[in-house]
Amino acid sequence: MAQFRCEKEFCNGLNVQNALIHWGLCHSLVIGAWTLGFNSGGLVKWYHGGLQNHSRELNPLNPRFMTLFLFLLLNIVFLAIAVVFLFFLAYTLIIATNKGSPYAPTRATRIAAVLEYAEARPEELLVDLGSGNGGVLIAAAERGIRARGVEINPFWVWYSRRRILRRGLGHLATVVRDDLFTHPFADANIIFMYLVPPAMERLAPRIRREAAPGTRVVVHRFPLPGWTPVKQRDAILLYHV
Repeated sequence: MAQFRCEKEFCNGLNVQNALIHWGLCHSLVIGAWTLGFNSGGLVKWYHGGLQNHSRELNPLNPRFMTLFLFLLLNIVFLAIAVVFLFFLAYTLIIATNKGSPYAPTRATRIAAVLEYAEARPEELLVDLGSGNGGVLIAAAERGIRARGVEINPFWVWYSRRRILRRGLGHLATVVRDDLFTHPFADANIIFMYLVPPAMERLAPRIRREAAPGTRVVVHRFPLPGWTPVKQRDAILLYHV
């Protein structure tokens, strides 16, 4: 029962975090639109007010005209950034979440414990279902372990690939943009997952059916339904296929 409460609190924490991000970005969009509409209108009045004793003809070299133009351009840029972030948020929290789990990175200390617990050895292949920012892949590759991440969100695919290449680990670690519920993993020696319970429930029978005998399955926090762990410590569970 305690474990269930912990899982519920974790999921509620993600929901609250996502709601706060929604609120913040939506307000950024509204404020950007207000700034573009209201303040720009005030600037237009200010521009014409400065021309009371001059010609009303727009002069691009006029300092007031240049100030007005730059301010309008800056407002448009900020509004575009708000729209891009809003689109990214919608994609991350609606589409990507329906294809797996909300983004929740594994801490570095946990990653080290996961690799130690799985007894990962150089030249073995670790498949991370829902690889996020690539932290697990990088830690595995630094130990000489081949690693393949499966991630549906294009931003995290790009970001984790960039992190891998910057560390010179491209020969050991790769990231593919794919659906973790359909991606093949029969070649994996180790499968790692840090996903919410609904995703674990969907993957449990598929792993039993498709993973090679002897594959070690390591999960963080949420257990595989219907499976009995071989070892368990803190929030890390190890299973054998």
